[in-house]
Amino acid sequence: MKQLLNTLYVMTQGAYINLDHETLKVEVEKQVQLQVPLHHLSGIFVMGNVMISPFLLGRCADSLREVCLPHVAGNTEKSRRLVKGLFECSDR
Repeated sequence: MKQLLNTLYVMTQGAYINLDHETLKVEVEKQVQLQVPLHHLSGIFVMGNVMISPFLLGRCADSLREVCLPHVAGNTEKSRRLVKGLFECSDR
């Protein structure tokens, strides 16, 4: 995990990213590895087998924070549908 220019990059396999009040937490094997106030981040970049809580995705959409999911299990069509769904949800 690295934070560069207010973007959090999470590539640790099996990590779970969630929101605890206004603090983003990254957990690996149920151990908190990183905590950072959400207002310090402008974006989150996730690669690999990393889970993000739906509540965190919704909060990022509401506050116009970028969440980048470059691919989902190697299936580009599935990736496009997921990203399209995220944008549709953020428009509501």
